[in-house]
Amino acid sequence: MFLLPNATDDALGAGRWGAGPTGVVLRQSDGWTWGAPGNDLWSVGGGLRYRAESPEGGPQGWGLRLSVTLLCPR
Repeated sequence: MFLLPNATDDALGAGRWGAGPTGVVLRQSDGWTWGAPGNDLWSVGGGLRYRAESPEGGPQGWGLRLSVTLLCPR
């Protein structure tokens, strides 16, 4: 995964490049596919640092994002 510094306002982005590993685990059973993705970012713009930093006043620490995708076969 790559993080590009393309925010239209300084308050919306960290202004740094980033990169990191991404993976997914999938299971298929009875016509259903279940999965869980995961990723992590390291800041590489302006010196190598662990984790891409949040902008000042932005969210800090760990975060969790939940996403559901439903695909219906024909």
